[in-house]
Amino acid sequence: MIGLLVSLALSAHGVPPKGEPFTLAQAVAGLSAEGALFAKLETDRGAVVIRLYEDKAPNTVANFVGLARGLRK
Repeated sequence: MIGLLVSLALSAHGVPPKGEPFTLAQAVAGLSAEGALFAKLETDRGAVVIRLYEDKAPNTVANFVGLARGLRK
């Protein structure tokens, strides 16, 4: 699998104020990998890897990645 794997560890730093637009560029800023976005969800039954389609739902992916990285509340 080629692409960027977003870890789902949340933190409280860098959270923009409510109501401000949040872009995909802001969500992935500072990540070193390029290519497709993937999220890995760890469950009690094993890991699930999800492909995030930023071209089809850029706002949804931006919010998901922002939440996962602790950039959104």
